[in-house]
Amino acid sequence: MTSSVLDVQGLFAGYDRTPILKDVSLSVAPGERHVLIGPNGAGKTTFFRALSGELLPSAGRIVFEGKDVTKLDGFRRVRAGMGRSFQVARIFADMTPLENVAVALEAGEVSNGRAGWRLATAPKDSLRREAEIILADLGLAAAGDEPASALSHGDKKRLELAMMLALKPRLLLLDEPTAGMASSDRMAAVRLVERIVKERGATLILTEHDMDVVFQLGTRISVLHYGEIVTTDTPEGVRANAFVREIYLGRGGHHA
Repeated sequence: MTSSVLDVQGLFAGYDRTPILKDVSLSVAPGERHVLIGPNGAGKTTFFRALSGELLPSAGRIVFEGKDVTKLDGFRRVRAGMGRSFQVARIFADMTPLENVAVALEAGEVSNGRAGWRLATAPKDSLRREAEIILADLGLAAAGDEPASALSHGDKKRLELAMMLALKPRLLLLDEPTAGMASSDRMAAVRLVERIVKERGATLILTEHDMDVVFQLGTRISVLHYGEIVTTDTPEGVRANAFVREIYLGRGGHHA
């Protein structure tokens, strides 16, 4: 039994010959809500791309639940128990919300060797019922049978989260989960994420610019600056860190 869900050790990554991440190390405990913050261009999205397998690092190791996944393809990391959302929600716009979640459920069955692909026609009844339960749990039961493209921005983000949860991940990677949302929607999203993490016993890593969201959700916070983690601390410790205030939070303790 490993004491960490995720261990990142000496990670270097970039694009072509441009280095972005420089010797990044991070350990995340089971059930932790770990927030990654930093100025634009600090390397947050690059770090997430490396974690999810979209970008192979040039050096370092990524260990998930005791297994080295550094060179594992992204879809194999999903099978292993990772789930990721994106700054711009990745959904099937021409499908209904129910069909989107059913596709994710079916993909989960296929990846576990329990089924063949069936959604060329329609989801089987058991998948449909499970998809309906997931949609209702995330407040999307009334979305109807309209194409997902008709959903509001916030509902598209919730639908993407529903699709990710259908795969039953143990580690959730949320990239700017409240980006573009109105203030009331952001707080609703925070409550939803808090509930999901608690009920499912999942571990959470997220990037976020809204400092109200950061300090409400985070149990630990890491600060990236020019591709390096300059501190990892409790929310209170990060607030009190003079260097963090200087580079990111501003004198009042909030991101300018």
